[in-house]
Amino acid sequence: MNNYKEFISKISSFLNLKKVSGEYFRFKDKKNIDNFPKQYIHEYFNDVPLISADNVIRTDNATTLFTCAGVQHIETMIKNNEILKDFCVYQPSIRTQFIGKTKEGVSTSFINFSSIIFDISNNEFLDKTKNYISLLNNYGYNNNDLLVRFEEKSNTWGTRKFNTYVASLYYNNFRMGECIFMKYFPINSNQVSNIMEVGFGVERMEWLSKKDNYYFSRYKEIYDEFKNDNVSINQITTIIDSIRTSILITGNGIVPSNNNHGYRLRQLLKHFVFDNANISIPLNKIEQIAYDEWKSNTFVPYSKICNIIEKEVERNEHAYLLDLLKKYNIKTNIDITLPDNAFIKSLKSRIYRENTSIILDKLFKEKVK
Repeated sequence: MNNYKEFISKISSFLNLKKVSGEYFRFKDKKNIDNFPKQYIHEYFNDVPLISADNVIRTDNATTLFTCAGVQHIETMIKNNEILKDFCVYQPSIRTQFIGKTKEGVSTSFINFSSIIFDISNNEFLDKTKNYISLLNNYGYNNNDLLVRFEEKSNTWGTRKFNTYVASLYYNNFRMGECIFMKYFPINSNQVSNIMEVGFGVERMEWLSKKDNYYFSRYKEIYDEFKNDNVSINQITTIIDSIRTSILITGNGIVPSNNNHGYRLRQLLKHFVFDNANISIPLNKIEQIAYDEWKSNTFVPYSKICNIIEKEVERNEHAYLLDLLKKYNIKTNIDITLPDNAFIKSLKSRIYRENTSIILDKLFKEKVK
């Protein structure tokens, strides 16, 4: 693709798209693109080898703290001086910018499927884009309900700068995924490559296709037990997400701290405590399901993961109680890292000394009796 206009022109013509408004297009042909359904996602890109996922924890000199997309394997290959070969990958990914913003369809951790082709030709790009549409069609998406949005972006990976032409697919106002043409990506000071990426979140794709009623389908029992007139599905998703991502991070050797990876873990567990305070989903229920989901991508034993998480949750429960006291103008400097029994004893003493009647959140009622 020599330029952005050519990029739009070729895809629009090849897929028979018509402009709707601004950068958005629809399919003129309401019929789905013909293809035989395949068993696995990567089979739609059957000439691109499937590789093992990267570690979700990036090294100190990487561009991000966590692996946030399968395309980052390019960074891994360059760092290891590997020959750049086409690949597909189901990559566990973490995007901590969504901490505090999660809901159905939006999470801090997910599986990102990526198919990457180096030195892509125009015809290959169009062919792989068509394969992606076929994949969506065979998951139940009708072309009549899909929107395509075109964008041109400037990108920076560390010291590398390059432009991308992006064709994103939308359904029900959610971005399903994108086909990206990375123009003149700088491999090194003497080498550039035009690269194609097809990338999307597997959980979101399956959820929006109605194959799963809940975004986190493995946790159906928790949704069914705790959702009611006062507790929304989005609230439960947010609570599950904090522990689900924490299991993945802790399972890769990270412990809570005040910087870098450990700080993001600490943030997640604080959100779990504060978001769960009035709902009281048992921590161990989420831990077991989350570990079963991520165990092939972790190396820390389950019991150790739980001990680390539960200790940090207890610390944040203590912080939550002190926040409640502040609402009643009771200030205290009780150490939140104290063992639970010692902390509660000090807390009770402080409450009684103030002779104040406080109704604490139900999550902690039993602790302060």
